[in-house]
Amino acid sequence: MKVLWTLLAVSLIFVYAAEASQQPPATHNKAWYEIHDGERNATLRLCHSDASYANLYDCQNAEAAGALADRRYGAKGFMNSPSFWAQNEGARNMVLRMCANRTAGSAPFLPYCRVAAMGQDWQSR
Repeated sequence: MKVLWTLLAVSLIFVYAAEASQQPPATHNKAWYEIHDGERNATLRLCHSDASYANLYDCQNAEAAGALADRRYGAKGFMNSPSFWAQNEGARNMVLRMCANRTAGSAPFLPYCRVAAMGQDWQSR
């Protein structure tokens, strides 16, 4: 539902920007887009659908946040994003237990200890 509201808000910004002589301020900053993967991806889909959107502040913030997230968490996939762990409490709790009580079977999950802990912090915000 959040993604739908974000798409609606971004769409309204695009309509307003097309009609106005000056661009409105961005709806969200880079830090917000970095931790809200779904909304960032929805915004980027819209931004990439038409080159005339490229100079909109929300498109620029979403692009920069995506690049920042890739550098910070690695471009290896969704499991390197704190927002994944914030949204998946069961998986996060399992990984955090494995990180706290390491055994031979926990080795595949150890690379995600730090990012899962960050997801726990983000969920509590």
